[in-house]
Amino acid sequence: MKPLTLPGCGAPASFRFELFTQSDKSLDGDVWVCAEHAYIDTLRETTGLAPYRTLSDPAGKCCGDGWDFRTMQAIKAPLAPAPATNVDLYAARIRGITGPGAPPTLAAGVLMQGAMDLHRADTITDAEAVAAVRDILSALAQVVDERRS
Repeated sequence: MKPLTLPGCGAPASFRFELFTQSDKSLDGDVWVCAEHAYIDTLRETTGLAPYRTLSDPAGKCCGDGWDFRTMQAIKAPLAPAPATNVDLYAARIRGITGPGAPPTLAAGVLMQGAMDLHRADTITDAEAVAAVRDILSALAQVVDERRS
């Protein structure tokens, strides 16, 4: 018997579904899912079982957490991807505009503009701004090193 395959992204869970075998109505598992994965048809296709939504408190559960009653094994959700930070976005922007032949000074300008934008943002503390500038300068150094090689 192959292990139960559950959908999931690792985000905080909102709903719990019990999973039943259609033929004998046996409870074969359960899964916690976020709103994005809480579709009956998707759950049926992914698991091959009949899902039924239950009322349960999802506190501390992640999308993809569950239990396979056939194998008596817990199933852990995948790790949720970290949200992109402003530093990540500026680094992606730099990679996009510093293709072959683009001068490193162009990258420096984008990085410094990013540092100034980050420092002015209302949602970032001075310590976070300093750390972001360090990250940006590190990204600039990497771009320059890649150019030189």
